[in-house]
Amino acid sequence: MNIDKIFLALSESYRKAIASIILCTLMIYPILFFSINGFRNFDWYVQVLLSSGISTIYFGTYVTWAIAAIKSSDVFFLPVGLIATCGFGEIINWVYKETFNLQGFFYRLVVFTIISFVVIYIAEHLRKRRERKKSLEESK
Repeated sequence: MNIDKIFLALSESYRKAIASIILCTLMIYPILFFSINGFRNFDWYVQVLLSSGISTIYFGTYVTWAIAAIKSSDVFFLPVGLIATCGFGEIINWVYKETFNLQGFFYRLVVFTIISFVVIYIAEHLRKRRERKKSLEESK
């Protein structure tokens, strides 16, 4: 049984979801590794399971709320961008202050997530408004 054949047999939205979860895991792992001292003492498979579990929880929660506004499989890559943005902010903090703070990353992630939800819902509301206005003009 080849994993690549199974992966390619999935629909496009499932492939995007799996790729997004893997990308989130790859970004969350170093954040956990450098910010939590006890994380290094775990076995490698426990580290991978913890980071993939956290990324899956964040991905699932974000997509559950965002898919209501954006009915497209492109919403699956938004959590990847948010984690990358917050992780980059923490890397800059690490370079200048020589500390890696998980709490700072978490606060940035919460703020950016809320801002992205607000932007998504405002953009979707404006799009629906334009469509209604356009349909009213066409019916006249």
